[in-house]
Amino acid sequence: MAGHRSVFPTLRSQPLAAVGLLLVVLFGACALFAPWLAPSNPAAINLLHRLAPPSHAHWLGTDELGRDVLSRLLYGSRATLFVVAAITLTVPAVGLAAGCLAGLAGGIVDAVLMRAADVFLAFPRLILALALVAAMGPGLWHASLAIALAAWPPYARLARAETLSIRDRDFVAAARLAGASPARILGVHVAPLCLPSLLVRASLDMAGVILTAAGLGFLGLGAAPPTAEWGEMIAAGRRFMLDQWWVAAAPGVAIAVATLGFNLLGEGLRDRLDPRQR
Repeated sequence: MAGHRSVFPTLRSQPLAAVGLLLVVLFGACALFAPWLAPSNPAAINLLHRLAPPSHAHWLGTDELGRDVLSRLLYGSRATLFVVAAITLTVPAVGLAAGCLAGLAGGIVDAVLMRAADVFLAFPRLILALALVAAMGPGLWHASLAIALAAWPPYARLARAETLSIRDRDFVAAARLAGASPARILGVHVAPLCLPSLLVRASLDMAGVILTAAGLGFLGLGAAPPTAEWGEMIAAGRRFMLDQWWVAAAPGVAIAVATLGFNLLGEGLRDRLDPRQR
């Protein structure tokens, strides 16, 4: 617990990590308060003002259907936040459970779980996510599930490695002698010690999740129209990049800023929570 309490002093002492935290908080605030921040309805079509340049009426211009780009950008952050939240809440937990169970049980359980992880690791994440979404059909839920299925093996392997270094320590042996069940040993003595490494991995991995979600949206496999989504906005604006650059540039910059924020925050957490970096 002391390590977790000292995260925030570390962020204060590391300007880049503090900038990353600020960008992540800003990203979350834009997504949560999009209905109040957006100047207009993101789905409202106005062909009289199609491809209008940035102005006082439309700060980031309009797209090919006359929709306000800033409004669509703010609402698009909600789709990205949904994917990030879904991955953050499910994938580390699944990877932690699978990795700790494999490392603590060993034998056939370890072999089955790790070979299953190897099968998923044999394919690039984006390619595997594309195949899974193509099989399940496009949609935000299916995109999140596909990314989660492609993302859990590294967490499981990391948790297994941590468990292998912990399971033979004296305090685990003492818990066994005291009559603790395997489930108690796993939940009380092993998993909490594996958690910091997985938190660091998750914070660094969120940038890749954002890029994968944007890639699926770019290919038309993300959120269904008229729902705003950053990848879909770039795909729609690529036809106008030479003349109406703002249509694709705005979501591209948003993806870059969100990715940078998670990367900087992850670096700061790694410097604090990973003892090998001290």
